[in-house]
Amino acid sequence: MTVHPGELYATSFFAENQSGGDVTAQAVATYAPGEAARYVHKTQCFCFSKESFGPHESRHMPVRFYIDPAIH
Repeated sequence: MTVHPGELYATSFFAENQSGGDVTAQAVATYAPGEAARYVHKTQCFCFSKESFGPHESRHMPVRFYIDPAIH
């Protein structure tokens, strides 16, 4: 994905519980290089809360974000 600072973007990640039991987890965002983290601003993210999946359940998980123009 090519992004431009200051513009709002939407994407999604695919998650699947491949086990035969219920699973609850919470994603943790990481950035490379690490210095970039202060410029990434998420307005919607599945990483804000725990997500529960039933056995073999899958879904697309949305993320909306922008890059702070101060990155320049």
